[in-house]
Amino acid sequence: MSKLGKIALGAVAVNVMLALLHGWLNLGIDPARVLSFKKGTAVAEETRFRVGFLPVT
Repeated sequence: MSKLGKIALGAVAVNVMLALLHGWLNLGIDPARVLSFKKGTAVAEETRFRVGFLPVT
């Protein structure tokens, strides 16, 4: 794999991790359930919205 391919793959991986982190912290999405590591029935919960801050530099 070329150097540019490794950089592109790393950038995609970082973006996916940031998306999962954002969903977990701000939207209440359980990453283990999304990735099918944890099975179980969905319990109806009150919709919650949490505002977070991710600094962009």
